[in-house]
Amino acid sequence: MDSPATDPSQLLPRQWLPSAQFLRTFRLIGATSLFLFLSLWFIYGFLINSDNLKAFGLQQMGVEAIGERGHFYLEGSKSPQLQPIGDTFSHDGHIYAAKQPGQFLAGAGVYFFLHNLGLNYVTHYLLTAALVTFLTTSALTALAAVAVFQIARDVGNEPSSIRWALITALIFGLATTALPYSGIAHHDAIATAYLVLAVYLVLRLWRANLPPRASTWAAGGAGLLLGLTVTTSMLPFLMVLVVGAFFISLGKWKLLPAFIAGAIAGLAPLLFYDGTSFGNPFLLPNVAGKYSDTYFHLKWSNFSDKLRFYAKFTTFYVPVFWLGLAGLICLWRKHPRESELFLALILVLSFYILNIDSVGTCNYGPRYLLPAMPFAAIGIIGFQHIRLKTLRLVISGLVIAVILYSMFVNVVGAMHGAMYCDLGRFALVPYLHAMTHGQMRSFPLAAWLFFPAVLCYIPALKKLSEPRFAATISLLAGIFFYFSTSPDQHVFDYTHRIAQALLSGHVGLLGSPGSWLPELVPVGKEYYSVFPLGAVLVNIPTAILQKMGLVRSWPSRELAAALAGGCVYFFYRLSHVAEMSRSRRLLVGLFPIFATWSWCDLGFAGAWQIALGFALLGQAACLYYTLVRRNPLLASMWFAVAFGNRTELILTLPVYVYFWLSPAAGRPGHDSLPPGTKSIWRRLAALRPRLITLSRFLSIPMILLLLTAAYNLVRFGSVTDFGYARIPGLLNEPWYRYGLFSFHYIRWNAYEMLFRGMVDMPVFPYLRPIPFGCSIFIASPFLFLLFREGGKRRTLCWIVIAVLTLFLWCHGNTGGWQFSYRYGMILLPWMFLLIVENGGRKITASEAALFIVSVAVNAIAVYEFLWAKIIHV
Repeated sequence: MDSPATDPSQLLPRQWLPSAQFLRTFRLIGATSLFLFLSLWFIYGFLINSDNLKAFGLQQMGVEAIGERGHFYLEGSKSPQLQPIGDTFSHDGHIYAAKQPGQFLAGAGVYFFLHNLGLNYVTHYLLTAALVTFLTTSALTALAAVAVFQIARDVGNEPSSIRWALITALIFGLATTALPYSGIAHHDAIATAYLVLAVYLVLRLWRANLPPRASTWAAGGAGLLLGLTVTTSMLPFLMVLVVGAFFISLGKWKLLPAFIAGAIAGLAPLLFYDGTSFGNPFLLPNVAGKYSDTYFHLKWSNFSDKLRFYAKFTTFYVPVFWLGLAGLICLWRKHPRESELFLALILVLSFYILNIDSVGTCNYGPRYLLPAMPFAAIGIIGFQHIRLKTLRLVISGLVIAVILYSMFVNVVGAMHGAMYCDLGRFALVPYLHAMTHGQMRSFPLAAWLFFPAVLCYIPALKKLSEPRFAATISLLAGIFFYFSTSPDQHVFDYTHRIAQALLSGHVGLLGSPGSWLPELVPVGKEYYSVFPLGAVLVNIPTAILQKMGLVRSWPSRELAAALAGGCVYFFYRLSHVAEMSRSRRLLVGLFPIFATWSWCDLGFAGAWQIALGFALLGQAACLYYTLVRRNPLLASMWFAVAFGNRTELILTLPVYVYFWLSPAAGRPGHDSLPPGTKSIWRRLAALRPRLITLSRFLSIPMILLLLTAAYNLVRFGSVTDFGYARIPGLLNEPWYRYGLFSFHYIRWNAYEMLFRGMVDMPVFPYLRPIPFGCSIFIASPFLFLLFREGGKRRTLCWIVIAVLTLFLWCHGNTGGWQFSYRYGMILLPWMFLLIVENGGRKITASEAALFIVSVAVNAIAVYEFLWAKIIHV
């Protein structure tokens, strides 16, 4: 007889387990809280930037010293970024940081696991430093925002309502200096998080009727967090004393031993660090290093200077702080005890920072006020208690405007860096000027966090309509593409330069373009591009932006990301040519960009790759407006974009003519001939509407064809001369020994496109492609699905692929510096149609496996070509 099922918790003594009421009460990981935590955590991770990781190297030095060499002093690192410079001092022959050790100890715990996984500061500095920051400061700041949410919900008008509480948490997380410092392994940011969590636990002890065991755990946790706060930073020391005094005022004497024990445990790392490093457990680092600028002293001139400084900085960078203070006064009428606690915390911190010499040297915003930001943010909930409807409406408008401004200022700081030393000048202005002129930071974790972040929002995405879902996915894909690529070839801006010349009334450049642009052909006194006119015209918008001063140079990275997002949108919408589930539609929509060589090659963001990207986008959009949502004028425009960037795509024109004349090519039954049209004249009469539609489709391509002919005639004296053969020395290159096009080149091109393999390496990532070609089936195993049976347009698609491939194979150059076969990007729309139509309604195991492998292969290529520079000239 089978034994009855047993609850695993019954195997343990009851006193070892937290009570059910305890678990229900402390719901920091409830559904809303978890969503809030993950959202902010991923946002902080996305914004971790290279400038902060390099500028705040001291924050990583102690981590590396403990994690790799097992000691607290800083010298001895092999990493060039971790050589002690500022905020350090010498003691007994060693160099120490003038910081509390908490940040180093927290980071060392994370680094221990990262180091065992093969990451280190020498060979992977940015990635390792970013992960240490993400798993310490970013996670703790997001958790602190959840604590703010829980506190605000408790003091709101209706604790069951979460709207105001969420707004309060988001204000702290996104509209205060917590945001720019969440991407730095910074002692003040970590200490602030510990302090907020401690306050949350203490308030729960006061407001909630917890059972004895739960109360003991909470009291011990609060003491531990307060001890860790001091271990990490001395800035909120007086705030810790206030929280401790508030706990004692609760009169819960039975919990005092647990509270004290927790505090001692939290202070133990600091005492051990001080005793080991300086021979005295009570000798703090800044005292040992004689950093007197943080010593408290009363002096009126200093006090008044600091008061003006912080008033100005707070108004410029965090004006929402003032609203929070006003809100705390409104909150006092209903919750006097909590309001007094929050105001006391802000006042003691202000009293300290107004009476020291230092303001932080290099800051983005009032950094020393960082520990006060969560409590000021909670004050916003006080406006909820205003009874006059008109006054409440006016204040709501003011609050929204101030919040948006504060959020904008701090997002800019988070993106561009918090190490700003020109404190006499508002940082937002030079930061925006630098960012709009192309001086953007890199974000090491952005690409890695994209898919985990998207998974968090899947429940919300499922509820979107098809057009909105497609738009959302394309936006996310564009963002991911932007952060996952690095535009190595953005300096090859041929088409952008000619677009600028066109705006000035010239078809060429008047001066020498530079030796790195050999495909600008000199004719007389001008230099002409060999790119077709369409590739120049699509760059007119970027040339206008530069002429207006909105961009400093060709925004090729942004343009490539926009093309990637646009391709995902139209391929997803084009998948409606067949019935399938949304999940399969999403998979095939992502395939042409992220499961093929398009990811890496378009990521180079040179003029050649951008032209291919426009050709890919133009074909996808043209097919969508031809086969799914029939619109001849939009299809005409997109076909012009496609063949205007890759002239050989004019070869596909007969197929589109067939699509517009044949009803079977579009939706079933659409534009079918009416009955009784057997005679030839009646059939011609019945075809008249289709011929009119066809003429609309042909209108824009014909105009572009005539303009291209005139463009060529003006430049080179011939309507068919694009100037490629005029490139100096081109025909002397060995791969053009038979001219630009010849059947002799088929064997070489076929080998590079179909049979060229990769080279193995003894270290990660173990495979390295040849930078001049690689089999498209190795680059994208997903393409093996082309050979499945079925598909309504199977024959037609294979004919187009064969014709275009033959043309590409007859060209002397196989594509130059590339991953796989970049010219093959123009084949992908037709391959897409084959795979969409020869599959089923749902994703099969083979499709999922091939897609994952294809994405992995191309991610390795992106990493090796664009980031690690494993493959270089």
